[in-house]
Amino acid sequence: MLCSSDMAELYFMRHAETELNRQNVWMGRTDHRLNQNGVEQAQRAGAAMASVQLARIYTSPLLRARQTAQLVASRQAGPPLVIVLDGLIERGFGDFEGMLKTHLLRQLLEQDPTVEALHQLKARLEEVMLAIDDAAPVLVVSHSAVFKCLTQCLGYRVKPERTTISNAERVRLFRP
Repeated sequence: MLCSSDMAELYFMRHAETELNRQNVWMGRTDHRLNQNGVEQAQRAGAAMASVQLARIYTSPLLRARQTAQLVASRQAGPPLVIVLDGLIERGFGDFEGMLKTHLLRQLLEQDPTVEALHQLKARLEEVMLAIDDAAPVLVVSHSAVFKCLTQCLGYRVKPERTTISNAERVRLFRP
């Protein structure tokens, strides 16, 4: 069910910080746990969301997202069901994973055959967003490339308005 302004609340949160985030390195599907700052970020994000009684939290299967989702869930009065959806996994960055993000590499990224093509990411996210039941307040915990695709390719709008999302930042998603 797709979110619209007359439906329940649909929130998106990027996972909290890992060491590779701190180092500005592409992680993609490389599985990393939260660092201490990330744990604290997720705990603060959970406290900030405590006033929203979430029915479910949908999360990427990657550890950093699952840890963030669990920490947010632990701050809820009645812990919501945490559901792992494989389609929420980060974009595969192929040979770029583990490399420092630079302006030059960002330019080369879309031409590299080892990187998950944008049309594949878009198709995957269209399908997974249909599987998300937003009849009650829900949170999606995922990754920055997923956020960018939702907002730049699939027409989702966010409040507060932005084009990028920081670690453990939460926004509300809307469909126009």
